Amino acid sequence: MNCEVRVAVIMSVYLMDKLEYVKQAVLSIEMQSLPCDFYVMADGPITKEINDYFKTLTQRSRTINSFSVYYYTRKENRGLAFSLNQLIEHVLESQNNYSYIARMDADDISLPNRIQSQVNYLDSNKSVDVLGTGCIEFSSTRSDIYLKVLPVEDHILKRDIIRRCPFIHPSVMFRKSLFLKGFRYPTDTKSTEDYAFWVILAIAGYKFGNIDEALIKFRFEDDVLLRRRGFKKANSEFIARWQAMKQLNCMSIKNILFALGIWALRVAPTSLAQFAYKKLR
Repeated sequence: MNCEVRVAVIMSVYLMDKLEYVKQAVLSIEMQSLPCDFYVMADGPITKEINDYFKTLTQRSRTINSFSVYYYTRKENRGLAFSLNQLIEHVLESQNNYSYIARMDADDISLPNRIQSQVNYLDSNKSVDVLGTGCIEFSSTRSDIYLKVLPVEDHILKRDIIRRCPFIHPSVMFRKSLFLKGFRYPTDTKSTEDYAFWVILAIAGYKFGNIDEALIKFRFEDDVLLRRRGFKKANSEFIARWQAMKQLNCMSIKNILFALGIWALRVAPTSLAQFAYKKLR
């Protein structure tokens, strides 16, 4: 690893990931204008093609002094939060003097200036601990795209945390110091790990921010809404929001009704959920 590398990017892959998308995600990190190191965890069994791909990348990174890839495997599927926590441990245990840890998903694409832009922002705004960006939602089966930009100010992100997740998760960059203090993704929440983590960090007083520019391309295929539907997902999200209202002392009729509305959409017919998402996103 080049001693000047200041960012470690962490990404989990699992059985349902597609090699084509994974390659696009990895290439987008390799081609960043600011060099960074890549830490990848196989969350249980994955396809032979993806496993071989990362083994090849790892071997190449050992023989060529360029893009460093650290690849780890686990026999059992334990979920995203567990994988990210393990990767965070690997980053902290390494001899590399990183300043920041960034997220990436195996089916998204980071724009070439993403890492540089976030590092510049965090270097200039020492009080911000967690930084996200906007995104371009796209699909491989549709031609339409959607630009999504979130609020940028800490007090607004926390004020609206019951109604809106403050970050697009794969766009986030953290200060490494946050993890050195022991904070990790909660593993006792089903499919709401990132939201629960933002609530934990908000309670602890960490400062949030977003760059009001789309710096990742977020793949939004037709099955995304299907994965976000069902009673288990609906109940998990409602519990997460209910706990957030209690912990952040923002229990109100308005917030309760909103949480119930989201619950209803999660169990509504797909066509209604798709219509609501287009109107509410």
